[in-house]
Amino acid sequence: MLVLATGSTPFVPPMRGVTGDAAGFKKRLFLFRTLDDCQTIIAHAVQAREAAVIGNGLLGLEAARGLPSRSAAVHDVHLMSYLMEQQLDVAAGTMLRRTLERLGLHVHFEKQTTAVLGNGYVAGLALRDGSTLDCGLVVTAEGLAP
Repeated sequence: MLVLATGSTPFVPPMRGVTGDAAGFKKRLFLFRTLDDCQTIIAHAVQAREAAVIGNGLLGLEAARGLPSRSAAVHDVHLMSYLMEQQLDVAAGTMLRRTLERLGLHVHFEKQTTAVLGNGYVAGLALRDGSTLDCGLVVTAEGLAP
């Protein structure tokens, strides 16, 4: 058997307002896959009063866990009704949520991000239910596209 692994790129969820003035992402909207990504996020997180993470697998939760010491408030936006639904059952997901909340993370369940707000810079998120979430930094860790 031959396996040809040619790499992957981070998946960006379908939402409006991702791009900024140029062809790139808005300022303070980050993909989280590599050590370089992590260092860039850390450098910008100290400037944000609030941060949000989209993507709730292990990598997204690691990003969310690392941000409270660098931003005043960190929000985790999760589509499903409990954390890590692919790996954990409801009871374990609930225990994980309680632990993360004790560490300063605000978890928002059954929420889907539809847009990144702001002109050039991230100013918040618009959610499918019509609510918004103020934040000056967004990290997305939604998986990979081959």
